Amino acid sequence: APADDLRTKVGESIAQAAALPIKRVAGDGVPIFNALSKAILHASANQDIPLEALVGDLEPKDKLCAFLDALHEHKRIYRKQIGAVIRILVQVPSWKEALLEAKHLVASLPEDLQALFGDVALVEEPAHLSFAESPVAGG
Repeated sequence: APADDLRTKVGESIAQAAALPIKRVAGDGVPIFNALSKAILHASANQDIPLEALVGDLEPKDKLCAFLDALHEHKRIYRKQIGAVIRILVQVPSWKEALLEAKHLVASLPEDLQALFGDVALVEEPAHLSFAESPVAGG
């Protein structure tokens, strides 16, 4: 069925994104993101099956959020498209929850996208030092 096909396509692109080491996202992430974006847009356009049924239980959500965060940071020209994907995923409760865990990503989104998450406190966590602040071993 076309729906299974859609689900498979989204699942595969999530798996590919998750498998790519974060440090390679800037260099190799774009084709993976393009496939993901296309699959998610198709899934959201499907009238027969609710989006949640297509993508709700697909994993690993945390890895995909990290992938989107890295891509968003390194590839400015893709920010609108990444925003469009997030706009779709945030409609699914399980994905909204996962995206909220990716605080750095959400904090770097434009306000209209942040608004989709409702009234969440987007606090930069002081626990995680940025690379600039962390001491380098053997300096």
